[in-house]
Amino acid sequence: MYNAKAVGVLVVGIAALLACVGMVAIAEGDLDVTIGGESTILPNFTSDIWVAVDWSLDGLSIASTTALTVFPMLATDEILTVEYGFNGASLGATVFLSLYPFSFDGFTLFVDVPLVNATFGDDGALSLDVGLWAPILPSVDVEISADLAVSIWIFSLWSNAGFDVLTQALDAQIGVEIQLLDLAFDNGDFAACWGAELDVLPALDAAMWFEASLSLGDLTIASLTDFDLMPFAPVNQRIDVEIIMGDIALSSRTDLALAPFGLTQQRFDISLDVDALSIYVWFAYFPTANYLATIGFTYDLP
Repeated sequence: MYNAKAVGVLVVGIAALLACVGMVAIAEGDLDVTIGGESTILPNFTSDIWVAVDWSLDGLSIASTTALTVFPMLATDEILTVEYGFNGASLGATVFLSLYPFSFDGFTLFVDVPLVNATFGDDGALSLDVGLWAPILPSVDVEISADLAVSIWIFSLWSNAGFDVLTQALDAQIGVEIQLLDLAFDNGDFAACWGAELDVLPALDAAMWFEASLSLGDLTIASLTDFDLMPFAPVNQRIDVEIIMGDIALSSRTDLALAPFGLTQQRFDISLDVDALSIYVWFAYFPTANYLATIGFTYDLP
């Protein structure tokens, strides 16, 4: 009985998807369909496949993601978002469903309104964005956000603020980044920058970072060091290494805690990209979770 229901739900789901794709394909508009699958090998075996469909035409957009859990327990979930944009604003709804076993997991109806979207200067050195986002159902809220960015020579400055009208909650950040080096040579380049960000509200906090990257042909090495400023303390060191060999990419990520010193993550990735097909495998070690390993793929339908 279980298998019959499972096969029935799967067949109906695939049929509905193909029917939607077929109807949309003959109409005008932009259609993107991606199929993917992923299996976790360590520490426990799990397997999922999913289909993502995105379609847009004249301000109307529909995004659907259907995920099927194959193992250890059969389940199917659906996230459907419909949004219509007009004069820069948009009205949309998102529905969360469990198709097997069936249950209605929730929905959101929202309005997104850009109030200010302006750039100043010949090269857009100063930009200001102010927007309003308001979920209407199942509960009403109004959130206003403001983003200011300034770019002058080697300096980049920004300020972000968000205000929840109903709860009167306010958060605000101020940041700066300085390009220390930006060197280019025959087969690569080297860049380094320093940055800091201050959290003003709801609580005072500050952090800074130093970032450097070196590219030599198909080899890229990047380093990111994070510090807390209140009080001052080194936090994390991340080192990324990537090698591109034709359609194959090999990468390594190492995360080190600096105080106290210790390894927090070591990860290795291998990916193969051939036209619209991408296959990837990654393996990671975490001192707190031991070993993790995953293999997966994505395919973009033409």
